[in-house]
Amino acid sequence: MNYSRLLTNVFILSLAIIVAACGGLSSEPRIVATIPPFTEVPEVGYPLTLPDLAVGAQIFAANCTRCHGTEGRGDGPLIGEGPNMIANRPRDFTDPTTTQEQTPLEWFTIITEGQLDRLMPPWKDALSESERWAVALYTYTLHYTPEQLEAGQALWEAQGQTLDNLPPQERQVNLTDSALVAEMLPDATLSPEEQAALAAFLRAQTVENANFSAIGVVTTPEAEATQVVAPSATINITGQVTNGTAGGVVPEGMTVTLHAFDPQFAETTTDTTLNEDGTFVFENVEIRSGWTYVATVTYQDRIFGREIIPGDPDLDALDLPITLYELTSDSSVIRIEGMVTQISAFENSLEIAQVISFANVSDRLYSTDEMFGEAQFGSVRVVLPPGAQILSVPDAQQRYVISSDGSTVIDTAPVLPGDGHIMHVIYSLPYNGDLTLEQPILYDVVGEVRFLTSPDSLTVGGDQVVPTGPQALGNNTYQSYAVSTSLQAGDTLRIQLRGGLGEEMGGSGINLLSIIMVVVGVGVLILSFILFQRERRRPKASPQLMDALILQIAELDAQHEAGEIADDVYQSRRAALKARLAEIMDKQGK
Repeated sequence: MNYSRLLTNVFILSLAIIVAACGGLSSEPRIVATIPPFTEVPEVGYPLTLPDLAVGAQIFAANCTRCHGTEGRGDGPLIGEGPNMIANRPRDFTDPTTTQEQTPLEWFTIITEGQLDRLMPPWKDALSESERWAVALYTYTLHYTPEQLEAGQALWEAQGQTLDNLPPQERQVNLTDSALVAEMLPDATLSPEEQAALAAFLRAQTVENANFSAIGVVTTPEAEATQVVAPSATINITGQVTNGTAGGVVPEGMTVTLHAFDPQFAETTTDTTLNEDGTFVFENVEIRSGWTYVATVTYQDRIFGREIIPGDPDLDALDLPITLYELTSDSSVIRIEGMVTQISAFENSLEIAQVISFANVSDRLYSTDEMFGEAQFGSVRVVLPPGAQILSVPDAQQRYVISSDGSTVIDTAPVLPGDGHIMHVIYSLPYNGDLTLEQPILYDVVGEVRFLTSPDSLTVGGDQVVPTGPQALGNNTYQSYAVSTSLQAGDTLRIQLRGGLGEEMGGSGINLLSIIMVVVGVGVLILSFILFQRERRRPKASPQLMDALILQIAELDAQHEAGEIADDVYQSRRAALKARLAEIMDKQGK
């Protein structure tokens, strides 16, 4: 599997790729990037000056359109199905419901810290606080229209009010649009349309460059071309390659590759040769804030790396050690450290999300010789209950393989020694109110096996099943059950499901991110980027990406012909899209 493809696919279902538990794991190296939980809002927590929407538009055009689209509709050229594409479409900023229940502070926090369950990377290291406020208010107000602003101004003037009592910035950013209107006009009776218009007018008073014709619109070619330049420094990157398997050696003359990823996950690579003593050095590497770096080597057709390091221009040097391992295909080295299955009852069916945490107790990399494509080898697998129909697996066309009969999901990411390794799958089963669920177990189970059900009337029974009470996951509560007996490879997990039909569910369906947090048992989420099955050659560019760019150029042409876009803006955008398409086509031909 290609690393740049994995990143471009977005933190592919973010935690769904591999989430490793912090506790109970060995200290063996692994390829991970530690993503901190939401913390306090950096620095002040509110704008010290009025956020400038023109600056926000420039930042958005330079950094965000590949996913969010030029108009913020969530239709950027990287959004779609297939290789090099992001399947999870971003929210439409032009839809008022997107920000309806959120405050500008919450919006700013998402930009600052990221939102991995929505595949949103953090921008706190790439943008200053004022820049983040500018782009936060720019995107927060994209759903306003000139007509709303005019209507809002007329309504405000008809009320005979002044703007002298407009809340200060620290108060404004903690108010939703509806709360802002209610605070300014507590006794007014307004229709939803009037409330929206007034909100647009009042927000326009809290930002710069929010005139009626320009709000939410990139109006100049310069806005398209402006790039946010992150702080940088030039340093040497060094490292040592070692073999973590007893008796293993490091081959001489190996090629070491340095991967650098910008905030939008575009990859730059540099190669060097391993020295006789197993060390390597990349000289005079430009380190940028907001970028990330990792070094890798290929050994026995697998890619080995270590920790992904965020760029820090204040560093004098950077050390990126790499540990490689010999291979084993002996499945007895694999243990299941935890299994959580969420079951939701619907009319005539059950929807089931299962997350399984694996561990490798040997000092060798677990990977079979079964091939499923160039440089893709089978690893751990999950056999589904009879009658199951797979609804979703993460990155199915690249990391996961589904057997021809649909009964088994095969992971092609190997399991590192001592490391945590997560698989998940969502599937459905026919259901009429009474079902015996039987699932083959392929590996020894040493951890907890749990079931979470919704609605409350859906119960789990069996000889070894024990109710453990309600379990809160995010904003939802489920009934929880545990299996009280140990399971070994070759056993069958068997439970009895009853009830749950004809009742509205207390939860909101599958909540996979929360289930993963239950499996790993930690609040800090560790996102692992798997490099081991990356092709030896850099892959050709995605036809889907090319199609998306061509389509975007065609749509831009149609907008220009219809007079919906200014000529200078049209020429600037079209030139940028054509340059990107030429770059992709050049790679396709190599």
